[in-house]
Amino acid sequence: MEWLTHLANSTSHTTNTIRAYLSGLKYFYTQETLRTPGPFSSVAVDLCIKGIIRLKAPAEKVARDIKPRSIDITTAMLSRVLTLLQRNPFTPRLLMMWAAATMGTYALLRPGEFLGVKQNHEDGLPVTAITFYSHLTENIEVSLPPANHPIERYPVPVRYTIQLGITKADQRGQNAPHPVAARVAVEAMWRWLHHRRMGGAQGAQLFRMPNQPALSKAAILDWLTSLLRILEYKNFVLSGRSFRRGGASSYTAMGLTPQQVAPAGRWSSAAMVNVYSSKQSKAQRAAILSSAM
Repeated sequence: MEWLTHLANSTSHTTNTIRAYLSGLKYFYTQETLRTPGPFSSVAVDLCIKGIIRLKAPAEKVARDIKPRSIDITTAMLSRVLTLLQRNPFTPRLLMMWAAATMGTYALLRPGEFLGVKQNHEDGLPVTAITFYSHLTENIEVSLPPANHPIERYPVPVRYTIQLGITKADQRGQNAPHPVAARVAVEAMWRWLHHRRMGGAQGAQLFRMPNQPALSKAAILDWLTSLLRILEYKNFVLSGRSFRRGGASSYTAMGLTPQQVAPAGRWSSAAMVNVYSSKQSKAQRAAILSSAM
C-alpha cells in the first residue's frame, strides 16, 4: 500500500502506468508462486486504485486537453501529400518513403510489420515479399522491367501482394499474401522497386537505400509530419497506429461495413474496425449519407 501511495503522489506516473505496474506484479506473483489470488488482489488494493484515479483525474484531463492529438494517415491525406510531392521530381529516397507510406495505409499495416522494430530494423520486409500481378483476381505474375529500361514504357500492374510472414496476430506466419490494389500504392511500389534495383540496392530489405540504414518508423513519421505542417495541419502528432487507423478510417468513410473492412485489417472480429476507425471518418460517412437523403 505504501508503494501505491508513493506512485499516487508522483507526478511522473499516470493512472494507466500504475495499473500496468500492478498488473505486471500480479502476473509475476502468480507465475512464481502458482498461487492466486495474491497480495495484490484484494479489496484494499482495488479501493486504493479507485482513489488514485479520482485523485489524478483532474490533472490528467488537463494534460489530455493540451496534448497534440494523434491523427490518422488516411488516403485523403496521402492524396494531398502526393500533390505536394509532385511539385518537384521524385528522388529515389522520396520514392522509397512514398511507397512505404502508401503501403502502410492501403494495407492497414503496423510499422513493425513492414519496417521492422526499433530494436532491429533488419527485420523489415524483404524485397522478395512483394509480388506484382496483371489481373485483379487471376494470379498472373508480372516481373519488373530490365534495369536499363525506362519504367514509363511498361504498364503498371493491377495489384501487388505482401507476404508478411510472422506478425503480432499471426505468430506462425501462415496468413495468405496480403493484397494491395489501389493504383497510387501499386504505382509507388512498382517505381520504387525499379529504382531500387537501378541504384544498386544492397541487402534483401525492401525499404533501404544503398549504403544507408534501413528506413525506420521514426524516419517516415518525421518525414510525413514535415509535409503535413507544410499543408497547414496544426497541433497533431503521428503515431505507430496512424497508418492502420488511417486505412480503417478511409474504408469506413467510403461506406464499407465493419464486416467488409475486417479482412483488409486481418481482424478476425469486425468489432475491431470500430476500435480503429476514427470518429471523424464516421462523421464524414454520416454527412455523405445525410446529403443523399
